[in-house]
Amino acid sequence: MREDILRTMTMICNVYNVKLDDIRGKSRERLLFYVRVIMTSVLRSEYDLTFTEIGRFLNRNHSTITHYKAMYGDLAHYDYTFKEMITSIGDILLDIKTDLQAELEEELDGIIN
Repeated sequence: MREDILRTMTMICNVYNVKLDDIRGKSRERLLFYVRVIMTSVLRSEYDLTFTEIGRFLNRNHSTITHYKAMYGDLAHYDYTFKEMITSIGDILLDIKTDLQAELEEELDGIIN
C-alpha cells in the first residue's frame, strides 16, 4: 500500500476513532460505513484512484465502492451525522496536503543540494 494513501487512511481513522482493520473488515456498523464512504470520496478526489484500486485498499468489490460514491451526495444532503463528519474532515485533509508538500520540498532540497 502506498505510504501517502496509508497515512491518509490512518489519519481519517484517527479522526473518527476507528481502526483501519475495522474499516477493511466485514462489519456493517453505521460509523464504519460512514468512514468507508468518506474514504472512498477522499481517495477518489485526492489520489484519482479507480474504484477497483479503492476497493483493494478497503477490501471491497469495485461495485461496492461505486455504491459508496453514489451514496455520498444523499448522505451529505439528508443525514445530519454524516454532514457533521464530512465537515470535520476538511481541515484534516488540508493538514495532510500541507505535510506532504513539506516532505516533497525537503526531498527536492536533498536532491538538488
